Amino acid sequence: MSVGTCTPEEQALSISSNFSSSSITCLSRGQTVGLALVAESGCISLLAVLAVLVLIFRRAFRHRSLVQQPMDVYMLSLFAFDLIMALGRVTDIKWISLGKVYTGGYCTAQGVLQQLGETGVALVTSAIAIHTFVVVMWGKLKDNLIVACSVIGCIWVFLIVFIATTVSLNTHGGNYYETPVGSWCWIGDHNRYNGERLAGEWIWMWVALGVSTCTYIPLFFWARGNITVNRVQWWKVDFHRHNDMTGIDPDGRKEDPSG
Repeated sequence: MSVGTCTPEEQALSISSNFSSSSITCLSRGQTVGLALVAESGCISLLAVLAVLVLIFRRAFRHRSLVQQPMDVYMLSLFAFDLIMALGRVTDIKWISLGKVYTGGYCTAQGVLQQLGETGVALVTSAIAIHTFVVVMWGKLKDNLIVACSVIGCIWVFLIVFIATTVSLNTHGGNYYETPVGSWCWIGDHNRYNGERLAGEWIWMWVALGVSTCTYIPLFFWARGNITVNRVQWWKVDFHRHNDMTGIDPDGRKEDPSG
């Protein structure tokens, strides 16, 4: 049963429409309660990220510097995408009050916020994993702000251009690119826009998972002493049991027992 302001015509359209390309979704009482919990978690995330950013900018004001090392660039961007993602969840408040989700400017804005935030978090998470791996394993890029700024710049440019292009090209007249998908808005019609869904978000989620797995697992074994890497000749990697580590320095060379 709908709990909002859905007319009988809207209710019929919501029921008859395809799940992935509906122009309107009338929310049931259970969906509204669930969406309220999602919006509440979004508000909590938003406040938490804002609190962290306030502390960061307060510290930057005291030290007259916002960015001191590459990881600062990555983390600031990660918090920015987290903030955008939280805003996307907070916008569910409108759907809760109306009891329905429908296409339009507000729906498009929510879809854009969610895609930008979620994909941005996935890409920056991958960048942090790769940067950490390179710094720990080979001691490279530790103080290289140029590389960090270039990577983050490419991520922002890619997302802004991709999302702006796909939305503008596929939104015209009564056709909307961002439509109700379940209880909120995202890229609609999976048959028509499946490629955009993959390239604009899904594939980067899997990339983040794969990159994190391929970097943090070796780092775990490096920390245990099962892996040593020659920092001069980075392609030389040795694998051994932990008790075989005696007499090996961080560069992977045997130490001289005589000192």
